[in-house]
Amino acid sequence: MINRRYRAAYLPALFLLLWSTGAAAQHVLVVEYAVQVEEDTLYPGEELLLPVQVLMAVKDDKVLLRGIWPYTSGTYQLYMPTERAEYHCDPEDETAFKLQFQPGKNVFPVAGVTDTIAGFACRKALVVSASDTFPVYYTEAIGMNFCQIAEVPGFALRYTKRIAGVRVTYEAVNYRMEAVPPHLFTLQAWKIVDHRFDEPAIAARIGRKAPAIKTQLLNGKTFGPEDYKDKVLVINFHRTELAAPQLPRAASWIGALARRYENKSGVLFLSANFENEDMLRKLFGAEPSRRLRIVRHAETLAEAFQVKTFPATIVVNKKGKITLWAAEHSLDIDARLTEAIDLALSAGQR
Repeated sequence: MINRRYRAAYLPALFLLLWSTGAAAQHVLVVEYAVQVEEDTLYPGEELLLPVQVLMAVKDDKVLLRGIWPYTSGTYQLYMPTERAEYHCDPEDETAFKLQFQPGKNVFPVAGVTDTIAGFACRKALVVSASDTFPVYYTEAIGMNFCQIAEVPGFALRYTKRIAGVRVTYEAVNYRMEAVPPHLFTLQAWKIVDHRFDEPAIAARIGRKAPAIKTQLLNGKTFGPEDYKDKVLVINFHRTELAAPQLPRAASWIGALARRYENKSGVLFLSANFENEDMLRKLFGAEPSRRLRIVRHAETLAEAFQVKTFPATIVVNKKGKITLWAAEHSLDIDARLTEAIDLALSAGQR
């Protein structure tokens, strides 16, 4: 494991200053988490795409989460578990994108296994997804049930999840009472954008013929039907302003997925991101891998596929039919995509 608490000393101070700025702050419980990354799942350079620290502020039945990254403190997430809602919030333009909060339900307590984390007595549980098992340690002492990845009977103080295909562990190392502006917990006067997708409309597209693609790539070449003939095509659409830090995480995630299939000539990946070309070149390079292509004008491609909610990942099989349309990232997104890609690569796919 790589402990990522090597961060520069000024980062937490700057972050807390930004958090505390504003009207009449109230003192609430703030839990500080260190971040550890499993070394064998990390590609060179990806450590810059993962958080170095996470802070969670707890008030009533709400949790305000903010990550500290090597280059920015980004936006933050507000979780309302009782309402099954989470908001990805941008303080700069006071916009909050609403998502469904859907923690995993396959939780299995581990009898007799306990630990003390940040001074709290914790119990262990295992969260089982389609492709992985994640340990969670939770405490009942905080008086609230919350975990990003699963429904556990307490507040998670150590848990493992995947970010961009990389196994990352958050572990509480400290807690304190700290002043946080109350409006961050209410989103009053903010523009709320409902980010839920139309599930029936998406389901109706499965099995349909995908529109023909002809688009310009970041390397200046044109990508058309002849380039993906008899190949499985995976298209990832992502809007930079919807999460934080959005583009780096999208770059890492789709890049990591493409690298898994580096030696599979029958599949290609397209990254369609609504970002300026300079930023795309900085993050991806003109030709990042043999399997990954970067689209220069994502708007045209999104319009052709009628993509209206982001992020969205579409799998098109060798016959040109849509076999998967994943409209949001979720705990089992890697497993769902891998299954769809492998099935589409098989000879029996129609």
